Amino acid sequence: MSVNLLDLNKDWQQKRPELILEHNSILFKGYQNYEIKNGIFPKDKKLKKKTALIKPELKNLKAESVLDLGCAGLYFGLLVYYELNKPSLTGVEIDREYIEKLNDLSKYLKLDFNIIESRLDLFSPSKQYDLVFALAIIHWIYSCSSYFGSLDNVIKFLANLTNKYIFIEFVDENDPVTKKLNHIKYNDAEPDYSKEHFLNYLDKYFSSHKFLGNSKSTREVYLCQK
Repeated sequence: MSVNLLDLNKDWQQKRPELILEHNSILFKGYQNYEIKNGIFPKDKKLKKKTALIKPELKNLKAESVLDLGCAGLYFGLLVYYELNKPSLTGVEIDREYIEKLNDLSKYLKLDFNIIESRLDLFSPSKQYDLVFALAIIHWIYSCSSYFGSLDNVIKFLANLTNKYIFIEFVDENDPVTKKLNHIKYNDAEPDYSKEHFLNYLDKYFSSHKFLGNSKSTREVYLCQK
């Protein structure tokens, strides 16, 4: 049975969200720091690096529906919205403070995006999405904030969410944050959390996958296609 770290540790949230309205721009601060001003622009080093990996790929993708998992500030969903032809946008998040700020942002921007509060192992959408973001979440949902019980089950779940493309970030088991919070050992699970198994499962559930680069030394970003 799964024990949810987020229920046990009330101090797990390290970066509280903040929405700042300026004269001609909007600043979002938290796990993702960005500015909206005639487009959307990352404002911290980590987000800039990950954007540099993902943004060049967007021009080659066609998506009318986008799903951003563990969306935090919904940055990558909004990046697609501004870069492509304004697709429908859905985010999934478990942090109510971030959800409240995103609902406020939706009103300020007059954008009708949908934010769903759900653990991912309880998330069962009625449709597939053209483009999905699964960035910095698989180490969480393997056996911690959700419980899939194996990396195979995680990748199968993610593959079933899309009919076209998904960006997936693999977080190494030796990642400092993963080791600190004990993400992949929090509950009993199949001992298959490794890069070797991850790549095997990408081959199993997708027709192709492309390594885009490292977002940091222990994290790798891939673009997968059904």
